[in-house]
Amino acid sequence: MTSLSPDAEDLIFAINILRSIKLKTGRRATAQHIRAQQRVYRELRVSRVVAIVENYLLMKAVRQRKPEWLMPVPPGRADKMTIALHRARMNIAGLVRFWKNELNVDLERLKRWTEFIDLRHLRHVLVHRLGLWQPALDPKPNLAERIRMVSTDPDLYRGPIPLDETDLDQAIALSLEIMKSLETRRLR
Repeated sequence: MTSLSPDAEDLIFAINILRSIKLKTGRRATAQHIRAQQRVYRELRVSRVVAIVENYLLMKAVRQRKPEWLMPVPPGRADKMTIALHRARMNIAGLVRFWKNELNVDLERLKRWTEFIDLRHLRHVLVHRLGLWQPALDPKPNLAERIRMVSTDPDLYRGPIPLDETDLDQAIALSLEIMKSLETRRLR
């Protein structure tokens, strides 16, 4: 028997993930298929928690600086504040900068902000690497401790990043704490 090329293995892996996404119920669903679907669902929920916080940060900034954006009719010409908000929605660094410069809140100084950044890195691996640890392709050193749950050497491990229901519970608790701490702050 001949071994498969790395490209063939990648193709088979992608096909199997696509097959696992399709919902199967009843007798057609094997235990392996159900586990794969549960994994995808768990990844989606953890990723969604990050998106909820980022959306909260953007919407709160918009309500503070450009509430007319939330009206049914789009605003007219872009002014400096509109351009700044457009930049803020592009990435987390821009959003953090906007909060610091325009709302006088340094998000990086929040009590658990670094944990949120770690959660964002986890989300990145879940979304962009299909939940697989690939340190050479996409290094995330702050997730190495998580990988040590399944391997003594994160640099040598290749496979699914550890993820369970407690990760979702912790992500939700963290997100609620961050949003609650911002609700109690006075914005300028």
